[in-house]
Amino acid sequence: MTSAWWKALIIISLGFNCIIAGAIAYRFLWGRPLDQFFGGPPKGRPSFMNALPPENLAAHELMKEKMRAGRLKINDARSELLQLLAAPAPDRRRISEQITAINALQADMEKMAVEQMLQDVQSLPPDKRQAFLADLERGFFCRRGDGPGMGREGRGRHRQKKIFHP
Repeated sequence: MTSAWWKALIIISLGFNCIIAGAIAYRFLWGRPLDQFFGGPPKGRPSFMNALPPENLAAHELMKEKMRAGRLKINDARSELLQLLAAPAPDRRRISEQITAINALQADMEKMAVEQMLQDVQSLPPDKRQAFLADLERGFFCRRGDGPGMGREGRGRHRQKKIFHP
């Protein structure tokens, strides 16, 4: 082998060593486990679901299927909207109707989720409600990309305002 191959091999090896050392340093400096760094999304139910009775968990599974079907309907409606927009002479009335239909489908999904949350809260004893609502609140605001570091103070996972607490 020529010296160019050895140099390339040393540089690649150095790169892999830096990746491994960086992951380990990340784990120890910020206290996050490496499985979150490498493992993808967490498996299983969110922690606030552990307090729910079994019949509510079954209702959540049913709701997941309904939500999946609702998302498919919304995707189909959006595809139809794109076809309307791509027409040589787009019909503004039909585009407006399609947007209204998409909004109605999204509102139905939101109502379904809120109805399930209401059933969950009502099924818990008062001593477990506050912990459930606090966990729900943390999960409620973390998926929109407006957490700490996004330029908006007091929003996201670590927001200061408590909406579920008196």
